Amino acid sequence: MADVVVSYKSDERGQAGYIVALLEAAGFAVWWDQKLIAGRSYDKAILQEIDACKSVVVCWSAASIDSEWVRGEAKIALDEDKLVPVAFDAMRIPPPFSMLHTIDLRNWRGAPSDPAWLEVIKQVRARVDPTGRTAVNIASYADQMVSKSGHLIHKLRAKDTTDRWAYYFVLVPPNREVAFLNSLKGDGIIDMEHYGTVIASCYGDQPSAEVRAFLKSKYGFDI
Repeated sequence: MADVVVSYKSDERGQAGYIVALLEAAGFAVWWDQKLIAGRSYDKAILQEIDACKSVVVCWSAASIDSEWVRGEAKIALDEDKLVPVAFDAMRIPPPFSMLHTIDLRNWRGAPSDPAWLEVIKQVRARVDPTGRTAVNIASYADQMVSKSGHLIHKLRAKDTTDRWAYYFVLVPPNREVAFLNSLKGDGIIDMEHYGTVIASCYGDQPSAEVRAFLKSKYGFDI
């Protein structure tokens, strides 16, 4: 039985998968539609999972706000006092959901230790484990999540504001990856912190021994 169900628009599966991974790293058992058994009725499955879980994270976006499925799942979660709504885009959330506090993730760059994301963890834990006994250490949680996100780490060689060549290792969440890659084709100027989180950097023609050792010891990355 899952602790948490994640509701999202199917077109945004990459972003939802990252949310699921973050929740699982925090110690929650998570269900999303990727766990559907072939041939099982979707509507029956989601109703059973929402009824059985303790919290439902609804990912509001410009696309999901118009999804009858997402709105229906949110309504069930609201009626059962399980709803934890998060917003990824600027939009008008319709009533009755507009009456609830929605956690604003519009400026979230995907960092596990970001206060906005930790608020999601806090709200989910309040429903799953009100005692807080299963709370995780923030630092170790963040390191563990970055370690699992190697496919989202981009290695970039670029000049900084002092016109020196440097290497940057940037964690870019799925919902910002396309924009990040497109920005690299632009005028040559990019604010990496706008798209993700720089986890390491160094000057030089190659990643330094210190950065290689840091990434290996902290996250298990071989560069």
